[in-house]
Amino acid sequence: MRVLISKSLQVLGSLLVLAGIQGCGPGTNRTEVILQGHTCGVDAVAFSADGRVLASAGTVGAIRIWDVPTGKERAHLQGHTDPVWAITFSPDGKMLASAGRDGTVKLWDVATWLVRFTLHGHTGWVRSVVFLGDDGELLSAATDGTLVRWNLEQAQGRAFGEPESSIWTMALAPNGRFLATVSEDGSVSIWDVATERKLATYPGDRVGVAAVAFTPNSQRLAAARMDGTVKLWDVLPGKEPLIFRAHAANAKAVAFSSDGRILATGGSDGAINLWDAATVAQRGTLTGHTHGISTLVFAPRGQTLASGSWDKTVRLWDLTGDE
Repeated sequence: MRVLISKSLQVLGSLLVLAGIQGCGPGTNRTEVILQGHTCGVDAVAFSADGRVLASAGTVGAIRIWDVPTGKERAHLQGHTDPVWAITFSPDGKMLASAGRDGTVKLWDVATWLVRFTLHGHTGWVRSVVFLGDDGELLSAATDGTLVRWNLEQAQGRAFGEPESSIWTMALAPNGRFLATVSEDGSVSIWDVATERKLATYPGDRVGVAAVAFTPNSQRLAAARMDGTVKLWDVLPGKEPLIFRAHAANAKAVAFSSDGRILATGGSDGAINLWDAATVAQRGTLTGHTHGISTLVFAPRGQTLASGSWDKTVRLWDLTGDE
């Protein structure tokens, strides 16, 4: 096997490509790892709590499990009958939750990668799932407007809060206190997880929202909007929201680095733009995907960013030096 450096490719088997690419900041070099294996677009990616395992899911219902240090595929999970739109690891790393267009939520045992049980509680497509801390609870959101809070020990669920209009995505704040849900009209609601009360609702301005993410300190929220802008505002009413243009076309994904300094946005143009989270000054652009970006997530620690795209690949970007 031939080893190439600087803007070149080194193929390791059929699933991993390592590339050295020039960074956008002064003196910066970023390392890019390409994970190949999906036969259709990638809709969701998730890191385990220790950052050593990555799960990716796509439009054919398959879930792939990757070893982050080596880039090798650990497992290929089949169980959903339709596209999988949401995946997330439990905080203790023992379970993986997945959900999608078939209306079910599946819980996978990480030790065996077998389905422990399947949850049925929605009549619509399940768009998002989050674990509620270490208490053995999971929350799922669906296009039927319902949020279901699941007790995983009993595999039973109950309604969370009052029904909404169709829910397209949600995010849990790192402190576990706040939940953000996005309705079909682009409005964003903030919930108190403990009381299940709605604390605030921000109108959609007739602009759809594709994704939301909390800052690591849980004080601010970013929304990737379908007009190419990103909106930043305080979780609880305070300062006026800040809106800035992130992409020429749709903004489809948004994520904050674990230290809160970098805001990454992904667009339907296939570009990943990096921003100073405090000033929203642009810090660089990551290019390489050949189709639109569908999902972004930072590793729990460090500066590794994972991106999923409709080009059927997952890419891992080492942003060390961009802090």
